[in-house]
Amino acid sequence: MRGRELMAEGVLRHFWRLPGKRADLGIWTVADALEEALESLPVRPYADIDVTPLATHPMTARVRSGRN
Repeated sequence: MRGRELMAEGVLRHFWRLPGKRADLGIWTVADALEEALESLPVRPYADIDVTPLATHPMTARVRSGRN
């Protein structure tokens, strides 16, 4: 299954089903090759995909660096 391959490669980091909807949510780590990764999915011709870029929140960055 292509999704499992992408997870094993570290391209697809997390994947959730949205309860009550025919929808999923994924966290991907391939900003420069995202379109290529999405196109490799067998479901791609039938999927309506929205991409929302994320950035690290300052609070999270401070916690990870050990600063308060």
